[in-house]
Amino acid sequence: MLSMLVNKFPEVMNIIKQHLIAIVKESERRYNAPPGSFWYRFFKMDDTIISGGTARTWEQTFTTADEEEIVAGTAAIAVPVSNTVAIFGWYCDFDPFAPGYARIAKNGVTKWEMPLRMIYEQANPKHLYIDLDTVIVGYQQDKLDVFTYQETGGNQIGLSLPFMFRIASKSMLNLD
Repeated sequence: MLSMLVNKFPEVMNIIKQHLIAIVKESERRYNAPPGSFWYRFFKMDDTIISGGTARTWEQTFTTADEEEIVAGTAAIAVPVSNTVAIFGWYCDFDPFAPGYARIAKNGVTKWEMPLRMIYEQANPKHLYIDLDTVIVGYQQDKLDVFTYQETGGNQIGLSLPFMFRIASKSMLNLD
């Protein structure tokens, strides 16, 4: 997902990478890991951090009745031991037409909320909103609630997810 920024916005990609490297170093310090043993990658739907996640199932049906988590029926993200989650923004590829929002709460406190229409209307890169002023970092045992809500009057099928990275040991991320 970070590669969306490579050609047109390499400076933004580099800023995000610098943030990620700093979070990696802080995670190694917090978890008493040897330097260089942790790294980052974009999250996967079958990651252990997403309870109820399903491999290769990214799109879902968004109803007007309820806020939807990353995958319908998914509970909040409970950051596992020796893991860190960093969120830099949001991606939304369906037109919400009417009021709606994307919201992130950490340990029950809303940390970030944005109108869904504003995210959808981003042009470069398309449908991706990066917020470097509000980078949300969850360390082990933190609980992250990641919601999308739309009010079109009918169900929508689409992709709405945080621009989120998982930080852990290289072996835990299958990078060895």
